[in-house]
Amino acid sequence: MRIPTLVCDWLVVRLMARVGHTAPDQYVRDSTGTLLIKRWNLSSTRWLSVRLHMIRGSDGDRYLHDHPWWNMTMVLSGQYAEILPGRIIRTRKSGEIVARRATALHRIVLPHPDDRCVSLFLHGRKVREFGFWHPAAEPE
Repeated sequence: MRIPTLVCDWLVVRLMARVGHTAPDQYVRDSTGTLLIKRWNLSSTRWLSVRLHMIRGSDGDRYLHDHPWWNMTMVLSGQYAEILPGRIIRTRKSGEIVARRATALHRIVLPHPDDRCVSLFLHGRKVREFGFWHPAAEPE
């Protein structure tokens, strides 16, 4: 499913205007301290959370990871490669909507180190623990 470019552009302008004057609620960093994601919590209930993500760095060479909840990403600007089990690579571009189960493994890689990607990230309530998966655990 895709969101029209005009709608994506409008959402980015509106959301960045809303959060542009505030510090992110969370900075996600890798083990070396490199900034990966700036995250703003836009809305949260018992059943649904909505976050604005500014992806500033790739997951790098880390293992694939899953999430504690079902989740959906709406790419609003930019793009990234999503690495999936079996070395499958999907390019996620502006306007694309991706839904995932909590157990879905993936890793995010920006095309170039200086690239940025803005996405709306929705997720449900926690149903499991977050984790990384070692390649030996992945089927060939």
